[in-house]
Amino acid sequence: MNTPLPIWTYNTTDEHVYYVCKVDQRESITETSVYFNRTYQDTARTKVTTERLEGTFVTGNTSLMYVGDRGLVWEYAETLEFASDDYMCGVFEVRDIPSRVNWFDLRFQDNRGTGKPHNTCMEYFNKKQRPGHLIYWLDCETRK
Repeated sequence: MNTPLPIWTYNTTDEHVYYVCKVDQRESITETSVYFNRTYQDTARTKVTTERLEGTFVTGNTSLMYVGDRGLVWEYAETLEFASDDYMCGVFEVRDIPSRVNWFDLRFQDNRGTGKPHNTCMEYFNKKQRPGHLIYWLDCETRK
Protein backbone atom coordinates (compact mmCIF):
# COMPACT_ATOMS: atom_id res chain seq x y z
CA MET A 1 0.00 0.00 0.00
CA ASN A 2 3.01 2.29 0.11
CA THR A 3 2.35 3.66 -3.36
CA PRO A 4 0.60 6.75 -4.69
CA LEU A 5 -0.71 4.73 -7.66
CA PRO A 6 -4.25 3.32 -7.59
CA ILE A 7 -4.42 -0.42 -6.87
CA TRP A 8 -7.08 -2.10 -9.01
CA THR A 9 -8.70 -5.47 -8.39
CA TYR A 10 -8.57 -7.27 -11.73
CA ASN A 11 -10.10 -10.64 -10.83
CA THR A 12 -11.63 -12.22 -7.73
CA THR A 13 -12.83 -15.64 -6.59
CA ASP A 14 -15.38 -13.96 -4.30
CA GLU A 15 -18.64 -15.84 -4.97
CA HIS A 16 -20.77 -12.89 -3.89
CA VAL A 17 -19.45 -10.29 -6.32
CA TYR A 18 -21.80 -7.31 -6.48
CA TYR A 19 -19.28 -4.77 -7.73
CA VAL A 20 -16.94 -3.89 -10.60
CA CYS A 21 -14.08 -1.42 -11.03
CA LYS A 22 -12.82 -1.84 -7.45
CA VAL A 23 -9.83 0.40 -6.70
CA ASP A 24 -7.84 1.28 -3.57
CA GLN A 25 -6.30 4.75 -3.33
CA ARG A 26 -3.92 5.50 -0.46
CA GLU A 27 -4.39 8.72 1.51
CA SER A 28 -1.65 8.39 4.14
CA ILE A 29 0.59 5.80 5.69
CA THR A 30 2.46 5.36 9.00
CA GLU A 31 4.60 2.56 10.39
CA THR A 32 1.52 0.82 11.81
CA SER A 33 -1.40 1.80 9.55
CA VAL A 34 -2.49 2.91 6.13
CA TYR A 35 -5.55 5.06 5.45
CA PHE A 36 -7.13 4.55 2.05
CA ASN A 37 -10.34 4.79 0.07
CA ARG A 38 -11.83 1.71 -1.59
CA THR A 39 -14.14 2.70 -4.44
CA TYR A 40 -16.28 0.41 -6.58
CA GLN A 41 -19.35 0.46 -8.82
CA ASP A 42 -22.40 -1.77 -8.63
CA THR A 43 -22.60 -4.36 -11.42
CA ALA A 44 -25.10 -2.21 -13.35
CA ARG A 45 -22.47 0.56 -13.20
CA THR A 46 -25.04 3.10 -12.02
CA LYS A 47 -23.84 3.71 -8.46
CA VAL A 48 -20.35 4.45 -7.11
CA THR A 49 -19.51 3.65 -3.48
CA THR A 50 -16.41 4.79 -1.58
CA GLU A 51 -15.42 3.26 1.75
CA ARG A 52 -12.94 5.11 3.95
CA LEU A 53 -10.79 2.31 5.35
CA GLU A 54 -7.88 1.74 7.69
CA GLY A 55 -5.38 -1.06 7.24
CA THR A 56 -3.41 -2.14 10.29
CA PHE A 57 -0.05 -3.81 9.69
CA VAL A 58 0.90 -6.86 11.73
CA THR A 59 4.27 -6.75 13.48
CA GLY A 60 6.44 -9.60 12.26
CA ASN A 61 4.28 -10.40 9.22
CA THR A 62 4.71 -7.83 6.45
CA SER A 63 2.30 -9.72 4.18
CA LEU A 64 -0.73 -9.42 6.49
CA MET A 65 -2.98 -6.41 7.02
CA TYR A 66 -6.25 -6.15 8.95
CA VAL A 67 -8.78 -3.88 7.24
CA GLY A 68 -11.91 -2.16 8.47
CA ASP A 69 -13.73 1.15 8.64
CA ARG A 70 -11.51 3.84 10.14
CA GLY A 71 -11.36 3.60 13.93
CA LEU A 72 -13.76 0.64 14.07
CA VAL A 73 -13.39 -3.15 14.23
CA TRP A 74 -11.50 -5.11 11.61
CA GLU A 75 -13.67 -6.71 8.95
CA TYR A 76 -11.07 -8.41 6.76
CA ALA A 77 -7.64 -10.00 6.96
CA GLU A 78 -5.78 -9.44 3.69
CA THR A 79 -2.62 -11.48 3.08
CA LEU A 80 -0.30 -10.93 0.13
CA GLU A 81 0.28 -14.50 -1.04
CA PHE A 82 2.22 -13.76 -4.23
CA ALA A 83 3.73 -10.66 -5.86
CA SER A 84 5.56 -9.91 -9.10
CA ASP A 85 9.25 -9.06 -8.78
CA ASP A 86 8.50 -5.33 -9.05
CA TYR A 87 5.43 -5.50 -6.74
CA MET A 88 3.19 -4.02 -9.43
CA CYS A 89 0.71 -6.87 -8.98
CA GLY A 90 -0.14 -9.48 -6.39
CA VAL A 91 -2.53 -12.21 -5.36
CA PHE A 92 -4.19 -11.62 -2.00
CA GLU A 93 -6.09 -14.02 0.20
CA VAL A 94 -8.96 -12.05 1.72
CA ARG A 95 -10.71 -13.48 4.78
CA ASP A 96 -13.96 -12.04 6.06
CA ILE A 97 -13.30 -12.09 9.81
CA PRO A 98 -16.90 -12.43 11.09
CA SER A 99 -17.92 -15.23 8.69
CA ARG A 100 -14.45 -16.77 8.16
CA VAL A 101 -15.22 -17.00 4.43
CA ASN A 102 -12.18 -16.44 2.22
CA TRP A 103 -11.45 -15.65 -1.41
CA PHE A 104 -8.57 -14.49 -3.59
CA ASP A 105 -8.10 -11.16 -5.34
CA LEU A 106 -5.69 -10.38 -8.17
CA ARG A 107 -4.71 -6.72 -7.76
CA PHE A 108 -2.43 -4.53 -9.82
CA GLN A 109 -1.13 -1.03 -10.49
CA ASP A 110 -1.53 -0.02 -14.13
CA ASN A 111 1.62 2.05 -14.51
CA ARG A 112 2.19 0.59 -18.00
CA GLY A 113 -1.27 1.52 -19.31
CA THR A 114 -1.98 -2.05 -20.44
CA GLY A 115 -5.08 -2.63 -18.33
CA LYS A 116 -3.67 -5.99 -17.21
CA PRO A 117 -1.41 -7.29 -14.45
CA HIS A 118 1.86 -9.07 -15.21
CA ASN A 119 1.50 -12.59 -16.61
CA THR A 120 3.23 -14.06 -13.54
CA CYS A 121 0.41 -12.79 -11.31
CA MET A 122 -2.31 -13.96 -13.69
CA GLU A 123 -0.74 -17.42 -13.90
CA TYR A 124 -0.52 -17.69 -10.11
CA PHE A 125 -4.14 -16.54 -9.69
CA ASN A 126 -5.38 -18.97 -12.35
CA LYS A 127 -3.89 -21.90 -10.40
CA LYS A 128 -6.43 -21.32 -7.63
CA GLN A 129 -9.04 -24.08 -7.60
CA ARG A 130 -11.91 -21.61 -7.77
CA PRO A 131 -13.50 -19.76 -10.67
CA GLY A 132 -12.52 -16.13 -11.00
CA HIS A 133 -14.79 -13.20 -11.82
CA LEU A 134 -13.25 -10.46 -13.98
CA ILE A 135 -14.25 -7.11 -12.45
CA TYR A 136 -11.82 -4.74 -14.20
CA TRP A 137 -12.05 -3.25 -17.68
CA LEU A 138 -9.94 -0.52 -19.29
CA ASP A 139 -12.78 1.98 -19.00
CA CYS A 140 -12.83 1.53 -15.19
CA GLU A 141 -10.05 4.12 -14.99
CA THR A 142 -12.07 6.70 -16.93
CA ARG A 143 -15.41 6.05 -15.21
CA LYS A 144 -14.25 6.61 -11.60
